[in-house]
Amino acid sequence: MLFESSGDQTIVIVPPERGHMVPWRSQSGGPFEQGEAIDTGMEYVFPSTAVRTGDGWLALMYDGTSYEVGTLRSPDGLRWTAGVASGFGPAAEPREIIATDGGFVAVGTVRTAKDPHAGGFRPMAWRSADGDTWSATSLPLPAASTDEATASGVLAVDGELLAVGRSDARGVMWSSFDGGTSWEITERAGIPATYELRHIVATGGVILASGLVPSGDQGDGSESEAVLVRSTDAGRTWSVAAQPPPTRGDHWFPLPVAAGNGQFLALNSFFPDVSSDPELCYADVERCQGDTDTTLYVSVDGDRWRRVDSSGIKLGRYSDLGTMMIDDAGRVVVLALAAGGVDAWSWPAGASLPTSPDPQVPKSDVPILGHGETLPPDRRYGYPLYIHCGMEWLYQINGTAWRRTDNGPDIETGAGNEPPADWPVSREAVFGFVTLVEDDVIEYSIGDGQVIATYAPSPTDAPGCD
Repeated sequence: MLFESSGDQTIVIVPPERGHMVPWRSQSGGPFEQGEAIDTGMEYVFPSTAVRTGDGWLALMYDGTSYEVGTLRSPDGLRWTAGVASGFGPAAEPREIIATDGGFVAVGTVRTAKDPHAGGFRPMAWRSADGDTWSATSLPLPAASTDEATASGVLAVDGELLAVGRSDARGVMWSSFDGGTSWEITERAGIPATYELRHIVATGGVILASGLVPSGDQGDGSESEAVLVRSTDAGRTWSVAAQPPPTRGDHWFPLPVAAGNGQFLALNSFFPDVSSDPELCYADVERCQGDTDTTLYVSVDGDRWRRVDSSGIKLGRYSDLGTMMIDDAGRVVVLALAAGGVDAWSWPAGASLPTSPDPQVPKSDVPILGHGETLPPDRRYGYPLYIHCGMEWLYQINGTAWRRTDNGPDIETGAGNEPPADWPVSREAVFGFVTLVEDDVIEYSIGDGQVIATYAPSPTDAPGCD
């Protein structure tokens, strides 16, 4: 989805089906009106961001099948024309475009594998004076990097261009002082070691970048936490946000951020991860069963953030907040994908966004037995039983695997079996309890004490789960 604001216009372009996109425009803070459908001539079209030019709007797009690159131009945000963009070469994915004194700069990725669908990602920048003819510059990689790198955001500030992205499991920032002709990797004080930097925005003399910092024992980005870093001196030095939106569980993506009119916005998504956060599921299994919870946050300095009370936003059953912006007039607009299109909500310019405290995360006093730990006799411990491959095995309790001995129902969610409605199940795991009732007998029960399976030590290891 393309969502931009400049001057008196805010535009949205939605790709609802193959090759076709539908534009919408809000003029001077008014309601969105639908424009003419755009036939791009592409199979699976992915638009970049857009910029306002002297004669309208310019965006880039690429085909997710052929990886051809084209232009999108509009005089008014309602009528768009697809064109040809030259100079990108094969398998290019331009993702963000900005206007500069010399024309335009875009950043993104080039796929280097013989079959582009097989990957081989390298970061790339492109320059153009007219938006139609472009020249490419490879962004440098850190030492010992492989072909798994990408650039995803770019910002012009104080005569410098800053681009952000990642290389393997490392966040990277690039700098250019000549309008994007040449680039170098830059290490700026205050930015912690990151797995990825994805978004970079600015307003009111503050720059904000969004990324991921590795967490857990692996340290390779396989487990990540969201991080926001900010600069108040044109990007020379940085600091981590003092009171960022709260995070819980594993984050797969950096927080989307937007900036304008002296405010910052962020979308904070929480997806219950039963493997890393079983306590939540034992405290409130219904909340653990819920879908992703996406919440809007606001900050005036990028340092201290408050949760926006979005209770007035009525989402459909299968929709969620998707993106947001602060337009040039100061209006806050949020979008959510919905059946048949996109829903939009807004707060008027100058209005203080309603805020509310972060909800208390439910806690459980249930003792939980970890993988490989010892289960003492006659004591009941929480133990999530993953049932994608059925209920046949308990893994590594008291130094061994345990195999089922009773003839009760075997629920295998991977085969389409539905567990009984009264079982505490979330995301293919039963949140029940193990009790060592004899040296060679474990009972597995659910909250009301009902035993739903019994297990005995196995002389063979448990098989893997496909």
